[in-house]
Amino acid sequence: MDIKNRIKALITAAVMAAAPVAMNLSSASAEDYIVENAQVLTLFGDVNFDGSLGISDAVQLNRYLLGRINEVGNIKNADLLADGVIDIFDMVYLRKQLIAENKPVGTKLSVKVVDMMSGEPLENADIWLSEMNGNYLYDIGDTISTNGEEVNYYGLPDDKDYKYFLTVNGLPKCYDGEYAIWDRVVIFDIEKATSEKELVVRVAADNAEKNVKFTHMDWCQGRENIGYGNLFITDKEGNYYYQRQYTGEMALPDGDYHADFNFFDYPVTFVDPNSDFAESIKENYPDVQFEDLSNGIDFSVVNGKPDRELFLNFGPMEDSGNTINVNCYDSLTGKPLEGVKLSLVEAPYSYAKKTSWVSDGTTKVFNDLYRTGYDCYKVVVDSIPEGYIQSSRDQGVGFGYAYNYSTNFDFYFTPYDGEKNLSFDVLTWPDKHPFTGDCTYTVMQGNSVVLSGIKPGDKFGIKDGEYMLYAESYGDNEPYRGAWITSELGQELAKETDIFADGAAFRSDMAKFTVKDGKLDKVITLYVGDKDKGLSDFEKEEIENQKREEEERIQKEKEYQEWLLNEAEKD
Repeated sequence: MDIKNRIKALITAAVMAAAPVAMNLSSASAEDYIVENAQVLTLFGDVNFDGSLGISDAVQLNRYLLGRINEVGNIKNADLLADGVIDIFDMVYLRKQLIAENKPVGTKLSVKVVDMMSGEPLENADIWLSEMNGNYLYDIGDTISTNGEEVNYYGLPDDKDYKYFLTVNGLPKCYDGEYAIWDRVVIFDIEKATSEKELVVRVAADNAEKNVKFTHMDWCQGRENIGYGNLFITDKEGNYYYQRQYTGEMALPDGDYHADFNFFDYPVTFVDPNSDFAESIKENYPDVQFEDLSNGIDFSVVNGKPDRELFLNFGPMEDSGNTINVNCYDSLTGKPLEGVKLSLVEAPYSYAKKTSWVSDGTTKVFNDLYRTGYDCYKVVVDSIPEGYIQSSRDQGVGFGYAYNYSTNFDFYFTPYDGEKNLSFDVLTWPDKHPFTGDCTYTVMQGNSVVLSGIKPGDKFGIKDGEYMLYAESYGDNEPYRGAWITSELGQELAKETDIFADGAAFRSDMAKFTVKDGKLDKVITLYVGDKDKGLSDFEKEEIENQKREEEERIQKEKEYQEWLLNEAEKD
């Protein structure tokens, strides 16, 4: 193909320019229509703003210069010489461009889609170029199939006010699985006075080994946690490899790279190595090392492996610590109570850092708390003053973020000067051995907690009255549970024991009792057994529903992946 026909083909096939989304077309002829919001350069030479470059553009520009019409479709596109004046010289240049005597004005953009690891062109990909200026999005032509070759766009403005969007679809089979999870868009701009720009879109095959991992470490929670943003990976020359990589696990060929992180709108940031927060984390995790990530991370891949460990260390924003307020009260008078020994436990289920104090009648305030996640802090009662019993449970809180949140823990203690000679037993079924699991029990009178945190065999005392005793909670790995009366185990216990005889208890780990003259009206023995046999019908139904929903989710995911493969095969 000669140069004239080749450029003409490129102009018609790859340099189509559509009107903005919010435009209004007049009913005039094609070469005369005027659109709103056309004062933005979209494509040099597209005078009538009809989405293509051709003889009709020359006709309209000629009529404008002769004064036969007062406006053109896009006055910016008509200024081919970019000198701020629309005159005969622009007309001459446009005519010569149309017959291939002049090089198209603006930037030439060359696009190719290649395999991430080998750099070889993919056999096909469908690409679609758009540009945004202000609040308007313009499409540069229709979807173009690469057919394994480089695609060239001509006439693009190099104004930094523009952002270009290249959408990539129609990838070969075994390439669009991983890539399809994200948005398939490459975003870029063109530097001023750039005559030619090459854009290489790299796509990893679905089965490509993910040989590089960035560990997303949330040090407020003390665990890995993705979701705070995405990675932008380029080589040292600024060529794109990943623009929005979310998981931290990716395939990269050998080479030198730079990674930046784009934060989402969450109240987190990178840990400052010199901050007080960093020092506090090192107290609990002595081996941790922090580095300044404000300028990104430089790394290399050598022989298929990164040359260093890659960590993204997340922590709180500055001055964003949470607050816990703790008060102790006499439950009868409502007045502050002194002499209670308590402890604030940070991360009670991991390093369990404890801070203890004794109540002095004022509010104990803990500021600058940065631990987050489920049960990040717990306040426990270690001992109580003589003449009182504890009538509040230990209290815990889970903060989602360190974001100046605040919570109050109020503990109540009931005056009691009687003897402490009451107790109860908990046995395993059917062997009737003493239960030694990590579970505490609570005594209630009506809707009020009278005593909490007691264990089987503990001696306690409460005033005369009618009460209900019940288990608070069991550990996740505890094989024993109390049994519902309607369960298989509950029915067995109902036949063999008197646990349900008074009609008040509906689980085998609870009992109604009366204290008279400081003594129990009966011997209290609770039972726990195999947790699966003790489930109620409702609990079983819930478990089955969760199992079924998970199976359906897996099946839908499988069907979706099969659909993707079928669509790829059709393409």
